[in-house]
Amino acid sequence: MNFNLTFFNRDFSSRPQHPFSLAVRNLSWSAIGGCHQALLTGHVPVDRLVEFTSLLRCPVTVSDPHSLPVWWGFVSRIDIIFEKSNYTITLEDLFNKVAVFYSFLSPDNRLADRASTPFAEDLFSISEYGAREVMLPRDNISDDFALQLRDTFLDLHSRPRAFLGINQNYEAPHIEVHCSGWFSTLNWKYYAHSAGYYANHGPGPGQVAFGDGATSYLAQMFTPTASMEINYAWFMLRKFGSPASNIRARLWSDSGAQPSSVLVNSLPLDGSTLSQYNYAWYKFTFSSPYTLTPGSAYWVGLVPYSSDASNYYIARIDENMNYKQVNHFGRRYTTSWGFLPAVTVTDSRPVFYFRAVCTKDSGQVILDMANHSNQFFTHISGISSGVITTPYRDNGLSTFEEIINLMKLGTSNLRPILADVTPDRRLRFYEQPSRDEPAAFLDRHGRFFTRSAQVLPAYRPPVGQWAVLSGVDRSVSYFEGQRAPAYFVDRAEFTPGPVRPKRTARI
Repeated sequence: MNFNLTFFNRDFSSRPQHPFSLAVRNLSWSAIGGCHQALLTGHVPVDRLVEFTSLLRCPVTVSDPHSLPVWWGFVSRIDIIFEKSNYTITLEDLFNKVAVFYSFLSPDNRLADRASTPFAEDLFSISEYGAREVMLPRDNISDDFALQLRDTFLDLHSRPRAFLGINQNYEAPHIEVHCSGWFSTLNWKYYAHSAGYYANHGPGPGQVAFGDGATSYLAQMFTPTASMEINYAWFMLRKFGSPASNIRARLWSDSGAQPSSVLVNSLPLDGSTLSQYNYAWYKFTFSSPYTLTPGSAYWVGLVPYSSDASNYYIARIDENMNYKQVNHFGRRYTTSWGFLPAVTVTDSRPVFYFRAVCTKDSGQVILDMANHSNQFFTHISGISSGVITTPYRDNGLSTFEEIINLMKLGTSNLRPILADVTPDRRLRFYEQPSRDEPAAFLDRHGRFFTRSAQVLPAYRPPVGQWAVLSGVDRSVSYFEGQRAPAYFVDRAEFTPGPVRPKRTARI
């Protein structure tokens, strides 16, 4: 099989064809991202081998004899082999945007808080290859050491790295061009999103009683940084005595740095279920999600259904005021709204142990992530998954890793989310099809057929689709379906020549 190869410049403009031809040795596809990897090889005169290094990060399209694209991506590594030498140039160790995430020791040899340097970047490298980020973790170093490490690492890694190896056996001059699909570029950037989760976990001393005949309500101030829906509130609570009333969470607007209008209440929590001696986190679900306006202050708090001086509730508060939003504090309502009591730290304005959790459809979060880290896609489209999650992310993971985690979470139909990329680099996220509607049939000769009985070439496998083993007429009855259940084509590989196509499937 003779394939046509078309290379482009890194800016996607047309590139003059090289006088030497390359052959396709292997193509692979994945249900997560479409085109996965490709290997191209060719024999080239030794004095022209180095010319091929300019292909690194250049787009490439593999087309069939009818000029229809079958694989597309970019050059990620080049191996030049001549006589007993192996010269490799790769994007694997290229990083042009670097930061250091580090800790340092305090004078008493206790581990101090972690810090991070600002990102340093090489703009020329980014313009040539695209941004590739790395955050270097280090322990027990100083601020100056971290900055020097960052800058030195950037200088060493902002260009493609080359390696020279020595082979034991003589090989004729040839080149191996390794290519990757565009979906893999989402792994080039880290992803963090600070909106959607507003919380204080302490540590700090303090507690306040409510529902005791003196304090009626409790409230904590927070300000959202993005527009999204608040769904849940959590507080750390316990009970005193045997209160029997319910508790609910409430969201208020702000007026003059204190709670004002009631916006939404949560569903009730049975107060008798609280622990009597140990604090625990308790979750409150609002009766309907409420959309927050970024930059506007809100108050989230607790309201007991009744009061009893002998049987009441106690909430944990933090007199050390660890909450990161400055001048945001807690209040309690007696005859008016006042500050929380501070016993250990005088003249402080304590905050609650609390969590205000906003949510979005996971399909929208995936779309937001992909758009945030997009460098090469011409368009990105997603789906509504019916599954909610918080958009807050601070895990130190790449966009690719965060997206994969959400894709595995699936949809409300309990199906994974898949992705593919078109030849013009349009990224699409979609729901895995139903196994009850297979798109292909596999005969005893290893050939795939569509439902309309058209043969699929081995280099066009039905990746991301369900397939079944077929009978002579390629129809599947109920009993045949039980005997040979549908399997999902998760990955596929194609190797031209005498080696038979290899496919992997998940049943």
